[in-house]
Amino acid sequence: MSAFRAIKLYLIYWTHIVFGTILFLVIMGRLAITHGPKSFFRVKKRNAKPNCVMNPKLGTHTFIKTAEGVKLHYVESGDQTKPLMLLVHGFPDCWFTWKEQIIAFQKHYWVIAVDTRGCGESDKLPRKSDYTTDKLAGDLKNMVTKLGRSSCILVGHDWGGMICWEFGYLFPEMVDKLIIMNAPHPYVFSNTILDSWTQRTKSLYAFFFQVPWIPEFALRWNDYSMFLRPDKGHKASFDYQEQVEAVKYSLSRPGTPTASLNYYRANGLNVAPMLNRKVITCPTFVIWGMKDKFLSSLLLDGLEDVVKDLKIERMEDAGHWVHQNQSIRVNQLVLQHLQ
Repeated sequence: MSAFRAIKLYLIYWTHIVFGTILFLVIMGRLAITHGPKSFFRVKKRNAKPNCVMNPKLGTHTFIKTAEGVKLHYVESGDQTKPLMLLVHGFPDCWFTWKEQIIAFQKHYWVIAVDTRGCGESDKLPRKSDYTTDKLAGDLKNMVTKLGRSSCILVGHDWGGMICWEFGYLFPEMVDKLIIMNAPHPYVFSNTILDSWTQRTKSLYAFFFQVPWIPEFALRWNDYSMFLRPDKGHKASFDYQEQVEAVKYSLSRPGTPTASLNYYRANGLNVAPMLNRKVITCPTFVIWGMKDKFLSSLLLDGLEDVVKDLKIERMEDAGHWVHQNQSIRVNQLVLQHLQ
C-alpha cells in the first residue's frame, strides 16, 4: 500500500466525518422541530427485562469471565456434547438478534449467543481502545477455551462479522467453519471506502459516530428509535417489535451507548487493514443481503483474493439484517453448508 493511498484515506475519513456530522446535525434539528426538543430526552426506564429475552425456548442466561477479567453475558442452548456454534451480533444489537437461528440450530449444535463486551449485560470497559477488533476477538478466544473447546463454528453479523474476520485471521486453527453475514472484510472495506463514493455515502453514519457525545445524544432520540426501523426485506413472520424491545433494553443498560459507539471510534481511523491483507484460510461462507442500505455489494468484489476457501450466497430480497429478513432461507443455507 502506497503512502499516497494511506494519506488519501485519512483525508477522506476526516472530510467525511465533518460532512457526516453536519448532515446528522441537520437531521437532528429537523427532528427537534417536528417532534419537539423533548424527543431527545424521551427515554423510558427499563429496570425489568422484556419477556421476549426470557423465553426459555431460547436457552439459559449465563456469564463467563475472560482471562482479562471481562465478564461476558451469553445465552446457551442445545446439547453440550455437540459441536460448538458461537453467534456474534452487530450494532446496535445484542444476543437476541439471533433468536431465529438459536431455535433452528439448537437441535444440531451447542449454540452460544454472546453479548460482546460493552453490549447488553456484558461488561462496559471505559476506554475507546478497549474495543479494537483484536481485543474483541480475544474475548471470543478466551470464551471458547473456557467453555472447554479448542474450536467452534463461528457466525457473525455486522460488527460481529468484523470480529469474526479478525478471529479467523488471528486464530484460524480455532475455526471449524466461518460464516459471515453482511460484514465486510477489513482489507476490502478500507480499499472500497477509498475508491467508492457509493460506500462512503452509505457509511456517513459511521463517520458521524467518530465524534464524541453527539452520537450518544442522537441514539437516545425518541426512546432509542433513531436507528431502529424495519429493514428492507423483513417478512411478516418475523416479530420485529420483540427485536426492538430487546435492543432498547440492551441500549438502556448504563454505559452501553458509548461502549457500542466505541466499536466505530476504536477501529475507524486505521490504515492498518490497507497494509495487512489479513488472508483468511479457514472455510468461509458469506451470506449477503443485497438490499443493504449501509454496506454496498461492492464489498464482495475482490473477497476471493483474501479468503482462500470462499463461498458466497447473494440474497436479492434481503437487507442488512439478512438473518432476520430471510431467517428461514438463511437457516437452511447454513445447515446445508455445515452438513
